Amino acid sequence: MVADHSHLVEHLQHRLLASAGATGWAYYTGKTSSRIEPTAWALLALGSAWDTSRGSWPDFAKPHIAFLASLQGPDGLLSDTEPGLVNFTTAALAALALTQFPSQVSAGVLPKLYDGLVGAKGVKIDAFDPKQDNQLQGWPWVHDTFSWVEPTAWGLLAMK
Repeated sequence: MVADHSHLVEHLQHRLLASAGATGWAYYTGKTSSRIEPTAWALLALGSAWDTSRGSWPDFAKPHIAFLASLQGPDGLLSDTEPGLVNFTTAALAALALTQFPSQVSAGVLPKLYDGLVGAKGVKIDAFDPKQDNQLQGWPWVHDTFSWVEPTAWGLLAMK
């Protein structure tokens, strides 16, 4: 017998929605500036838990999706700090979150974001290191640094 936890899921959805700012989520309660990472995580949680049998996607996501889209630079990537300082992990998380709400994302936002992610790669280092292969290239945390496992994993998930 599978326990029915729908009331708990609904309670958590309401709690998460109540903690949102006007444009997104901050890293912790009391902060007013929305950031990419907590907004993407919240949208992922809410989108995956939304029961589509209750109807179409609710309007709650619109301002948060618009917030993420507003952070898109000419290269297609998102930055919530200074232009050009892109965190590839959060950009990939945002791509995953935006795919949860396809009808609410403006045309061109996701393809441009995917193009920006596909065009990025970590710096290849020619120095020999017996502990790791510095020739492998995935996604870096930020431009002009070498590849890391976490941003590469999120980049691959976003591309899937």
